[in-house]
Amino acid sequence: MSRGRVITVGDRALAIIAALVLGGLLISACGASDDSTSTAGGLTTSTQRKEQPNRSGSRPAAQHPEGRAQAQENGASSAPPTHRDSGGGSAQFEVEGGDNSIARYGAEIRGPDFIEAAAALHGYLDARAAGAWRAACRYLAAAVTGQLASLGGGAQGGGKTHCSSLLARLSKAVPRRTMRKAAVADLTSLRAADDRGFLLYRGAGGSAFFLPVVREGGAWKLAAVAPSPLP
Repeated sequence: MSRGRVITVGDRALAIIAALVLGGLLISACGASDDSTSTAGGLTTSTQRKEQPNRSGSRPAAQHPEGRAQAQENGASSAPPTHRDSGGGSAQFEVEGGDNSIARYGAEIRGPDFIEAAAALHGYLDARAAGAWRAACRYLAAAVTGQLASLGGGAQGGGKTHCSSLLARLSKAVPRRTMRKAAVADLTSLRAADDRGFLLYRGAGGSAFFLPVVREGGAWKLAAVAPSPLP
């Protein structure tokens, strides 16, 4: 019998989440080529994304006010980044013959909701890049902070406190430069139905990602701690 420490269910769950967080950070930071591929049954086939013009036009660069506070919380001296969200809708992410369930989910949402969702996305990514974990947790949905609290050994009701400490632990091995690069995001689409939806954006190198969101207390909150690449 091994004399090593017994791995509990909680340990396994933390390891899985850590792998997902690290994977999401590395993928969004490294970017990918413009030509995507899909693999099924061991066969790799090329897919071609539809290129759509930006019908909504570029939005002016907006500096999110919490960015400076986030940097100060972590002792960072650099100014928070500015962001330009080009809009343009989700059609540009559709893949001919591929899985377009996210790009076609619900309806395209523009106007104040789009701006609010963009602020939540950038606020979270900027806070994470600055290591301002308490600020980052404010942008996460209650279900996410509750799960983090449960995994961290806390009660479901005390999610925010446990969220910040657990996010710090999960991201400890990620280089700060990688975190900053992963904060690059050009939000192009908010697809939503009722109080649930997806943010579709381009990260470093123009690669496409999505993050699920939910509407809580009249505000959009992120329903995942790391982005996923669009299929």
